[in-house]
Order: sequence, then structure tokens, then C-alpha cells
Amino acid sequence: MLKELFNSIKQAWLISTTVDFKLMCDLFSIKLYNYLKIGKKKQTSDAKIAYILRRFSHIKENCINRPVVNTPNTGPIWVCWWQGEDNMPILVKQCYKRLLNAAPVDRNVILITKYNYDKYADIPDYILRKVEKKIISITHLSDILRMTLLAKHGGLWIDSTVFIPRDMPDYVFKHPYFSARAPYSPQYISRCAYTGFLLAATKNAPWITYTRDVLLEYWKKANILIDYVFVDCILISGFDNISAMRENISLGIVDTPYLHKLEAIFNEPCNTETYDKMMRECSFFKLSFKLKFYENTPDGKLTYYGHWLKLQQNLN
Repeated sequence: MLKELFNSIKQAWLISTTVDFKLMCDLFSIKLYNYLKIGKKKQTSDAKIAYILRRFSHIKENCINRPVVNTPNTGPIWVCWWQGEDNMPILVKQCYKRLLNAAPVDRNVILITKYNYDKYADIPDYILRKVEKKIISITHLSDILRMTLLAKHGGLWIDSTVFIPRDMPDYVFKHPYFSARAPYSPQYISRCAYTGFLLAATKNAPWITYTRDVLLEYWKKANILIDYVFVDCILISGFDNISAMRENISLGIVDTPYLHKLEAIFNEPCNTETYDKMMRECSFFKLSFKLKFYENTPDGKLTYYGHWLKLQQNLN
């Protein structure tokens, strides 16, 4: 109890001194409001998005005033595993091998690691110092990396745990932006209007440069991350509040009905007809290497994960 109280006080102090005093007050008042159960529950994400729009309004104005140029997306495919390919868990390695096979022949697939990231991305020294001090985690460094890489080079960012069952669709690079839209769910800040783990854009695309510039400006002073999905707070602030940007983005967002479905049933007994139907009707599946998956059920039946893994290993 005392440790939790200490951490809350420390967090409030860091937010007030290195991020924004008003934001700290807003978050505290929302927490108190919800604790006392006064009316309908308030979401802290609303306060965080309001902070972004207020604190970084100059960046938003720059995006509004920047002309939209619909240049072709000629960039490479970016995927990151910080420790390098040899240290990939089995699920990540299988997804990476499928990506290499599924990528268009005219697109380079570039694996970003701690050994080569500086060859492609311009990460400021103050960011790297905070990574060394563990103020910025590797997970959140990847948010900065993806926006920096897409802004500078264009292309497609795909998380290392996204599985592609067949050749990558042509529509990924057809518009100034591409992202996958899962079935609507209000629990996510993005409302599933897009996904940050599967995101394509042309070089210097306004939505991407807006997000990159906010991230870089934020970390100049901040010594705490105000939200694990802070990058989504930034993305949705641009999507919702810059109408010209939203219209341009929406052209390339594709409905992806089973985006999270495969992972959800991985430990269930496999029905091959259902599996094949999902593979035909969906081009991308988000998986996780952090969850425990089993090749067989307790009574010895092959699971969806076991079937998936066997198919991938047979293809290699």
C-alpha cells in the first residue's frame, strides 16, 4: 500500500515538473472523480489528448498549413527486433520469415536492430541518453523509430509479431497512407480506426511528421511517459482534429475483420475449415510472443497454434 502511494506521488511529481502541471491536476481530478463515483466515469485519455493539442498546437498548425502531396509510397518495409534475428523467439521468427516471402519483389525488407538503427533513423542524443537511463523503454523507442523512419523514407512499418498468410496485397502502397482497421471497440484510444503496428505512409506524410515531431518535442523535457499508448494519443489527436489530414488518411484504411482473432483462439482445438477461411479472408493477423501458446490441448488435440506452427515450419 505504501509502495503504491509512493509510486503515485512520484508519478504526479514527474508529470507536474517535467511534463505539464495542468495535466497533472487534470489527471488527479479525474482519478478523484472516478474514485468518488461522481456521475459517469471519466477517461484519462481525454485529458492527455487535450494536453497534446494545447501543448503542441504549433506542430498541429504546421501540419494544417502544409500542402498534401500525393507522391507514390516507394519506401521499404520496416520491421524491428532490437536484439537481432538470431535472438528472435520462435513466433517472431516465423512471422519474419513469412514477411520475407510475402513482401513484394520490388520492396526491400529492412530489419532494424540496435546494431543498425542509426544507419536509417536520426534519433536525437537526448532521446538516446534517456534510453540509456531507462527513462524511455525499448518499446517506446520503437514508437519513435517507426515515426522517424516513415517520415524520412516512407514505406511500411510492420510489427515483428504481425503474420501475413499470403502475398502482401497491392493496396498497402496504393494510397498516401495505409493501415488496418479492426472491428470497432471503444476500449482502445484509436477506437480501431487504424493501427500503429501496421502503418504505411509516403515520405514526409503530414500525419506521420506530426506524430514524430510531437514525440521528439515531448521527450526534450519529459522524464516520464504519461501513457503506455502515448503514440496512439498523438495519432488520434491528429486524426480527430485535422480534417484535411483525416480525409487523406481514410482513403487507405482497410477493414481487417480477423486482425486479433487468430491469437484469441490459438489455444483452442483447431478446425482446419475455420482456419483456412480466416486465411482467405484476412491479409494480416496480430500475434504476441508474450503469451503462452500450446501445440496441443490438455487432451491431446492439435490447437490452432500447433496447426499454424506446423504449416510455417513446413514452408521453411
